Amino acid sequence: MNILKKMKLVNSIFDIFLIKTGKIIKYDKKSYQVSNWIAIIFKFYYRSTIPLFIIFFSFLLTPHFFENLILQLMEIIVLYTLFEYLILIIIPINEVSQFKDLKKEIDMRKYGNY
Repeated sequence: MNILKKMKLVNSIFDIFLIKTGKIIKYDKKSYQVSNWIAIIFKFYYRSTIPLFIIFFSFLLTPHFFENLILQLMEIIVLYTLFEYLILIIIPINEVSQFKDLKKEIDMRKYGNY
């Protein structure tokens, strides 16, 4: 998948994080998803406290353009979001079948929620 299509997959800020954790995204009548090992890595990464430490240490170590503390924090959050967006553009996103979980969903409807 090329970079322009990856950029079009993102409709909101939360999509940046959801795509990397393995959510299936539909675009142009096709379904796309990251590989399972990438999804496992990013699920572990987001469930741990690593992103909070990255934001905290980048807040302490980077030079700031603003004097106000709140604006400095907003600056770091925007930079972190851009960094996450660049990672999204770099990782491979593959086309998957639209009927990937169809058998499991049919069984759940037929036999109940097991």
